[in-house]
Amino acid sequence: MDLMEPDDLRALTPLIWSHVNPYGTFRLNLDERLPLQMAA
Repeated sequence: MDLMEPDDLRALTPLIWSHVNPYGTFRLNLDERLPLQMAA
């Protein structure tokens, strides 16, 4: 890592950490609709 400068590491950080979700797991149920009412 001695060849990399701070700008290089800053560019790579999203690629390394993009699989991490800090909010937990979201399970999507696409078989049901949300009970939202239509705006008039």
